[in-house]
Amino acid sequence: MASQATRIPPSLPKPHRKPLRPKNFTANLATPEINSKKPNLAIVERAEKENLEISGFDEEMNLFVEDASLSEELEGARLRTERLRLDRERGETKIREMEAAFERWMIGAERRLHDILVAEMDIRRLVRAKEHRASCLKSSAFMSLRAREEKKRWQVAQLQEKGNAVDKRISESSGSIRNK
Repeated sequence: MASQATRIPPSLPKPHRKPLRPKNFTANLATPEINSKKPNLAIVERAEKENLEISGFDEEMNLFVEDASLSEELEGARLRTERLRLDRERGETKIREMEAAFERWMIGAERRLHDILVAEMDIRRLVRAKEHRASCLKSSAFMSLRAREEKKRWQVAQLQEKGNAVDKRISESSGSIRNK
């Protein structure tokens, strides 16, 4: 086994925090020179210090840079607000177009529903008329006196015809037995 003296020390994790920038970091220095791979000597000399003392010349230069950065920020804010206003207007026009399309669709749907309901009412009316016609053609549940009398005569006539037909058969069959 390895002793404590021969043990390899664990590697230290890389810090995720970037070191603080100087408080008086100028806008001109914050542009491409920081992002470039060549180190700027002026920045390297000051990079170790977070708080710098401002001399008179640097103060005038700093005010000019601050004015420039403020005007840049103001221009950026104006551009952002203009872009947001244009986006809002585009969004509102799209919403209005969608609402108009939805209204057109709703009007069409209501018209189709109305047409369907009218067609359904016509069909029901036709069915009722057909049922009414069928009920009119049926005879009533109670027969009139004349209809009852006619029915009795008809039944009597049917019985007489059957009776005559039966009498004929009987007479024919009896006549054939007598002839034998």
